[in-house]
Amino acid sequence: MEVAEECKYYTIQWDVDSLDWKDYGADAIVKKVCEHKNLKNGSIILLHNGATYTPDALEDVIDTLKEKGYDFVPISELIIKDDYHIDFTGKQIPNKKPKPEIDEDNNDNAVSDTQEDLDSDIDEDEQEDSD
Repeated sequence: MEVAEECKYYTIQWDVDSLDWKDYGADAIVKKVCEHKNLKNGSIILLHNGATYTPDALEDVIDTLKEKGYDFVPISELIIKDDYHIDFTGKQIPNKKPKPEIDEDNNDNAVSDTQEDLDSDIDEDEQEDSD
């Protein structure tokens, strides 16, 4: 993984497995992909260039997914680069944001985290809006 990063490559993970390598046939590939439980916007579909029936299934997979409203984009458009990293499994994980620093001399920067404080803030905002 480190070598890939050094070479400016991204390691990623697929989430829809076509099982095309099992050679069940083109119709089985189309059904497996287009009805997959993980299929959603941003899915990465795993297909193998050496599988017997993948070339026969590909056009139907693309047409069916387009009919369902999906678009096809390069992986580079799926990778979130700001405030995210890709973990060892190839999944994108948001970077943890540092906790805000509190200025001890000025408590205006203090963060309220009790439900009572939050409710009070909401009530004040609603009061200002009605004025």
